[in-house]
Amino acid sequence: MEKQRDLKQLMDKFKDKASLIKATLSTKRTVSSIDVAVIRATTHKRNTAPPNHRVSALLSLGDHSFLVQSVCIDAILHRLHKTRSPYVALKCLLIIHNIISKSFSIFKKQLTLKPLAEGTNPLNLSSFQNDENEESFELSAWVRWYACVVECNLVKLRFFGVSISSSRNKNVEFRNDDYYGKEFRNDDYYGKEYLKVDSILVKEINYLVLLVEEICKVPDSLRYMKNDVVHDVMMLVGKDYRSTQHQIMHRLGELDGRVNRLTLSDSSELVSCLRRLEGCRGRLTEMFRNRMKNVDFWELVGYRKKEVLDNGNTFGIVG
Repeated sequence: MEKQRDLKQLMDKFKDKASLIKATLSTKRTVSSIDVAVIRATTHKRNTAPPNHRVSALLSLGDHSFLVQSVCIDAILHRLHKTRSPYVALKCLLIIHNIISKSFSIFKKQLTLKPLAEGTNPLNLSSFQNDENEESFELSAWVRWYACVVECNLVKLRFFGVSISSSRNKNVEFRNDDYYGKEFRNDDYYGKEYLKVDSILVKEINYLVLLVEEICKVPDSLRYMKNDVVHDVMMLVGKDYRSTQHQIMHRLGELDGRVNRLTLSDSSELVSCLRRLEGCRGRLTEMFRNRMKNVDFWELVGYRKKEVLDNGNTFGIVG
């Protein structure tokens, strides 16, 4: 068994070497440099996450050129879709996830410009499978799951705008009463704007809960978290969950005093979102143990759900 593993690792090294030679021989110098940087950051090594200096070297190539940034993204996606190695795929996804999570704003824009694949799987990895051995088979499930998490981040990126951390698009930002008092005297318009913003809040919460639900679909083979590549994946996913948790809390806080004017549709959607979120609590505790219990968060979720249900009785919402 060990001999087979050693032989497989040797073959993987040859694959990386061959890919590097092929990239180096390219007559297009810019494309060649990018391909080499991508290969070096996403080798077949099983217990080595993409080195920070390799990722930085890759992303720095696009510092001053919109076109080069587009070529970088294309090169990463090409490597991702071409490989059958779960480790190479996970490393490619890690780089994409880093671009989304960190302040590479222009690279983020490039990602949002890439067309979505048909259906709900823009990275198109739902059929990724490697049956060479048990490890590859189980890690293939990790690739499919992680691709879905990254896809949710891409959808979130498109919905919330270029900056994920921003609360919402400024064009639909909630305006204060003084502003309305000076500029708008029409009560119908005033009420419609309130309802519009409330509806946007509920839709934003729904998108955030969808990401939490996707995180909870992590494969049961959590023993692979000891692997450096999978460990880095879980570190980034954990940061995603923390960030999403804070964003949900922020939006639930904004609904304070406004629940009684939610429409029937928005009330029903919000209750459904919060129930689904509560259903994720057990899995989240299992995944992150006691690091992210955040009792205040779950108390706010329960409180806001009860508030909507108490008010929703007039609309016919069943508790």
